[in-house]
Amino acid sequence: MGNPPIAHPTAYPSSCAGFVRRLRSKPDAAALRRADGEILATFAQLDAAAQRTAAGLEQVGAGRAAPLVVMSSNRQEVYVAFLAAMRLGAALMPVPGSLPERELGAVLRSAATSARPPARPPVVLCEAQFAQRLDDAGAPLHQAVVFDTDRSESPANTVPLDELVPAGGGSAAAVEAGRPSEPGTVAVIEWSAEVGARTWSHDELVEGIRELAASLGIGQEPHARSFIAEPGFEPRDGLVDWLSAAGLLGVLGSEITVIADPAADAATAKFARPSIWQRG
Repeated sequence: MGNPPIAHPTAYPSSCAGFVRRLRSKPDAAALRRADGEILATFAQLDAAAQRTAAGLEQVGAGRAAPLVVMSSNRQEVYVAFLAAMRLGAALMPVPGSLPERELGAVLRSAATSARPPARPPVVLCEAQFAQRLDDAGAPLHQAVVFDTDRSESPANTVPLDELVPAGGGSAAAVEAGRPSEPGTVAVIEWSAEVGARTWSHDELVEGIRELAASLGIGQEPHARSFIAEPGFEPRDGLVDWLSAAGLLGVLGSEITVIADPAADAATAKFARPSIWQRG
C-alpha cells in the first residue's frame, strides 16, 4: 500500500517550512523513529495523520487563534498534534499531566485569554489517563478529546478522536486555516509556575528553534537529525523536550528519534547526537 496523497502542504505556516520541504522532496523519508531505528512514521504518513487530526479537532471547535491544550507523555501522537495545531492556526499549549490540580486549573483558565483575540475555553487533546484530572481541576473546557481509546473506553465527558476523524482526510476549512493571518499570530502558549503563560508567535518560534538548532549543531541539510529523551514516564520532565523536538521537525524538517525511556534504551540513546535531554 502506498502513501496517501500529499494534500495542500501550503496549509502549514512558516513555522513548518522545513517539514513541508521534506514532505515535498522526500515524502517516504523517516520523520519519526524508535530508539532501535524502527520507523514510526514517514513525512507523508505524519502529514496524513495531521490532516485527519486537524479535521477531527475542527469539528469540536479548534481553529485559528483558538487555544489547543495537549496533555500527553512523549509519544508519537504529540508530533501529530503539533502539526495539526499548525494546520489549524490554533495556539498550541502543551500542559504536563502531573500539575497539581490548582495549578492545572490556572493553566486551563489562562489558555482562554492567552491567544489573540481572547478565545473561549480551550479544546483539550489528551491521553485517557489524564481526563479525570481535567474534571478535578474544575476549569471550564470547550471539549476534551482523547486520542488513545475508543468510545467504549473513553472517560466521561470526553470524545474519542477516532470518532471525529474522517476517513478521507482533512476538510477544506482545516486545510485552508493553517497559514497564520498575521506575523504575530500566536503559535505556542508556554506555561510555567514562575512566569505564568508566555506566548510565542510563529516568527518567534522559528527564531527560537533556529537558535536551539545552532546550539546543538544541527544543520539544515535534509539529513539533519535530532533526538529526544524523556526521563521515565513523567510528562512534566519531558515537556520542553518534546515541544522543542516538534519545533525542530517543523522548522528544519529534522528526523526525530523518540526515546520514551532512557533507562531501557540507554545502550542506543547514549550514541544519539545531537540530543535534547532533560537535565534534572
